[in-house]
Amino acid sequence: MQKGLSIKVMATNTGIQAHTIRTWEKRYGAFKPERAPNGRRVYTEQDLSKLKLLAFLTNSGFSISQLANQSIEELEQVKMNLNVSAPTPVERVKEVSLDRLHQFLLNYQLQKIFEELEHLRSSLGSKAFIFKVVLPVMREIGVLVAKGRYTVTHEHIVSTIIREQLSKVEKPNYDSPKESIALATPDGNLHELPILIADILCRANRTTTHYLGASHPPRCLAEALNALNCKELVMGVISTDRWDFARDLNPFLTELDQLLQNETTLVLGGALPCQLPEMNKIKWVKFMPSFEDFDEYLMERL
Repeated sequence: MQKGLSIKVMATNTGIQAHTIRTWEKRYGAFKPERAPNGRRVYTEQDLSKLKLLAFLTNSGFSISQLANQSIEELEQVKMNLNVSAPTPVERVKEVSLDRLHQFLLNYQLQKIFEELEHLRSSLGSKAFIFKVVLPVMREIGVLVAKGRYTVTHEHIVSTIIREQLSKVEKPNYDSPKESIALATPDGNLHELPILIADILCRANRTTTHYLGASHPPRCLAEALNALNCKELVMGVISTDRWDFARDLNPFLTELDQLLQNETTLVLGGALPCQLPEMNKIKWVKFMPSFEDFDEYLMERL
């Protein structure tokens, strides 16, 4: 077998994340890479050329299902037929959105913030809206609040408008062959936006969810999980004013574990690995520092 390209090289040269490349291969048959002796995928220069075309065309509004099985020559023809002067939805995000949103926010132009986010949500798919708009905006505003450019009120305004837009994202709840996932936060943790985003990512990856909302005492949460016969729980555990990750997590998990009837998988969103208590029913814990990590985890379940 000739020396080929790794998936990391493919991702670096196209801007398409490795987990997306694997999904396009597995679900849509876009590529048929050979395997190295260690099991890693090995791609060709032709695969790289095709991926560059797929990256351009999906950013231009085409779905991967329309493109995956076309040859490089056919994809080149589709590209030639495009009106390349017209900005695509994703280009529009890069072009104007962040600067405009910051200006609107500084001037408390709430309706204009709403209209800009409404437009972007309706122009982009659910994942693109989250990864190209919601997360970059929230992360940057958090930094600017810390630097004193914005106040906490500015941050709350944007969070409220984003929460409203997320509620409008179409979220079909598929009857997944995999176990369903429950989403919640522990009592005292009112930070609901992350689990709203996680719920959308689950649905976008065809994973059935039970969205339970924020701030659950362990006894109440265990009762719900037992009644739903749900064996996987995603918890948002970022520290808030009333919830401290280092102080509160282990006592919460200890009590929850004692009350669960089924063996349960636990995903801790926004958390780095730490020492956990010994548990009987919670058999496996996955630390998920970012939404990108969570999205990849979900796609590997497919």
